[in-house]
Amino acid sequence: MHNDGTTISAESLEQSTTENHSKQHDRSENKITGRQIRTVLVSSTGFFMDAYDIFVINLVVPMLGYVYYMDQKNTVPSDIQGILKGITNVGNIIGQLVFGYLGDSKGRKSVYGVELLIIIMATICSAMAGSAAIGVGTLGFLGFWRFILGIGIGGDYPMSATVSSEWSSAGRRGQMLALTFSMQGWGQFFGALFAVILLAIFKVPIEANQINIDYVWRILLALGVVPAACTLYSRFHLPESPRYAERVLKDPELAEIGKAYALGVQSKSSAKLVPREPMAHTKKLDDDRHHFRDFRIYFSQWRNLKVLIGTCSTWFLLDIAFYGLSLNQSIVISAIGFAPDTTKASPWETLFKQAVGNLIISLLGAIPGYYVTVFTVEHLGRKTIQIIGFTMETILFII
Repeated sequence: MHNDGTTISAESLEQSTTENHSKQHDRSENKITGRQIRTVLVSSTGFFMDAYDIFVINLVVPMLGYVYYMDQKNTVPSDIQGILKGITNVGNIIGQLVFGYLGDSKGRKSVYGVELLIIIMATICSAMAGSAAIGVGTLGFLGFWRFILGIGIGGDYPMSATVSSEWSSAGRRGQMLALTFSMQGWGQFFGALFAVILLAIFKVPIEANQINIDYVWRILLALGVVPAACTLYSRFHLPESPRYAERVLKDPELAEIGKAYALGVQSKSSAKLVPREPMAHTKKLDDDRHHFRDFRIYFSQWRNLKVLIGTCSTWFLLDIAFYGLSLNQSIVISAIGFAPDTTKASPWETLFKQAVGNLIISLLGAIPGYYVTVFTVEHLGRKTIQIIGFTMETILFII
């Protein structure tokens, strides 16, 4: 009897312990820890920087007209405008494909930060673009460095989104990703805000000679280096994500420690969560994984392929409107009469009104929309949010 009682008592204790661990795990999966917030801040700063660097050209191109095309009604020719605004997106495609592949084959940690170095270099060179004695002019070099910038930004897109997702708990993953993407709105906002501030500072010199606008657009581009430089150290010292360690590196100890680190709970493992050497697991990955084969096998199943097609197609359709409007917002603002035409007002007045118009649109439109998703995505669901968003866009475009 004594032995049976002891056995029953032990089983009850084990069951109780298991239930407590399960409850603790559920709570951990739904809470947001300080470490998760810090990691998301590192990745979301990337989205802030990406949006700033991409869309600030919308404000810069009108400035270039006053500096380099005075004899053409202070307006950059439409074909050159299209190249300057679109060349970054060409680089984006290349960067996304290259860094997306490298992130899977070499590990997140191995490449996370490399794209940031490309962005910093390209941003500085864009701000310092000048003419050759013979041949390529300032705008030619600016276009080249905007293309290189696009490669870096394209690399940051999948890497930052993946890092944010893999370091988030399952119960808050949608919210953390929405928060990361919301920094795009702030990037656009601060691009317009800095344009307003710089134009206010240079008002007297610009009114004396419009060539002084040259200082404004260069400083405006150069400011994109600041958020990149602020997160460079953190990116290179961010540990490998727990999900990548578990599913790709096949390192259960590192994965367990990573999960505990992210959730802010005590780990039972004796391993240490320390930054790995960049190529520590390269050989293992090369031996064990064949990426194109895995890709083909996974997406040969319709249930997986339809998710990819659905996600890509909706994102593609969204970006036609999103990039089309955001990259030409200053033109739209002038077309509706908020900002005067280049031939009917002073350069400073036109540029200032365009910057203010961009500021208003970002503050009253884009940013609130992002945060509606941040606070409702875990309640309404991803699909419902998309349906609402596309429905509202359809109505607004018809109007």
